[in-house]
Amino acid sequence: MPTERVGVSLADQRTLRFAVGTSATLAFSQALAWEHSYLAAVFAAMFLTLPLPPPRLKGAVIFLLILAGALLWGLTLLGPLKHYEFAGLLLLGISFFSVFAYSLGGGNPLVTSLAIAGLAAVPVVGVLSIPAAITICESLMKAGLVALLAMWLFHALFPDPPAQGSTAAPSAPATLPLPPARLAARSTLVVMPVLIWLLATSGTSNIAVAIKVSSMGQQASADSSRQAGLALLFSTLIGGLAAIAIWLVLKVWPSLLLYSLLVLLSGLVLGRRIFAPPGSGLPGPVWSYGFVTMLIILGPIVLDTGDAAGGRFFDRLVMFVGATVYSVFAVVFFDVIMGHRNYATSGRSSDGA
Repeated sequence: MPTERVGVSLADQRTLRFAVGTSATLAFSQALAWEHSYLAAVFAAMFLTLPLPPPRLKGAVIFLLILAGALLWGLTLLGPLKHYEFAGLLLLGISFFSVFAYSLGGGNPLVTSLAIAGLAAVPVVGVLSIPAAITICESLMKAGLVALLAMWLFHALFPDPPAQGSTAAPSAPATLPLPPARLAARSTLVVMPVLIWLLATSGTSNIAVAIKVSSMGQQASADSSRQAGLALLFSTLIGGLAAIAIWLVLKVWPSLLLYSLLVLLSGLVLGRRIFAPPGSGLPGPVWSYGFVTMLIILGPIVLDTGDAAGGRFFDRLVMFVGATVYSVFAVVFFDVIMGHRNYATSGRSSDGA
């Protein structure tokens, strides 16, 4: 029976749906213990953050086909990346640019998240091992399916309360945004150099970093370098601190139940920020990317075993911080070179041509 109570605000209902849905998906996928099972919770968090109804069956099939297509394209790129490196990297860069441009042109964010994750993860693993690339493709397909099922289930259990008047978000202040092609180019610049580095040091341990970097590209779509830089920095800070806190607790009592409850608690705390009204602090996407960052940092480490897991946790955290610092500099550098660093924040074009 749907959980819908009189007096529950839209933000509270969405927070509850987000927190319960993500933690339940995490517990379910971890209990099944397939490789990279944490990706289901990552996708579920992305999906349940969006103020969108769950897709119908036809839409869900289309999303999964798009994910399969992105994964197949990632596998196809392995040949050029191994034997014709420049051509392979060029094709990969064009692929990312196309997905970012599609997103900025009003494309479906579910499609964007799935396609970017597939493009980022498969080449990083596949240049080392084709069987490992096929395994990550299987894991991503399972994760996409489980996340869609979670979206249907928890939208049914925690539906949005009846609308009281208009539920549209307040209009943002008028600005003159950067052209979508330039924003897509900036996002590609953020993603590609880090992925090239990951390709050079390929391994299954780099999957989480690759997915995090691809999400940074989506964050870098903010109109101004200041907005993009702050979003990248604060989301990594939020996710990193939350991951450290949960990791320290899990070291005392390693348990799937405790892990799921801690993720639930984090979802309730951060969810109130994610779904807060505009103008009440950091934008909601910063908090949602922070939550996703937390899951990406914790997921592979929780699946690790042995005494070295703690060292790998902090090694990966350092990699995340390094990638974030680079991304901020890349955004600022791109805007300075293109002559539009203050393009959006000034409310007028500063293109000096």
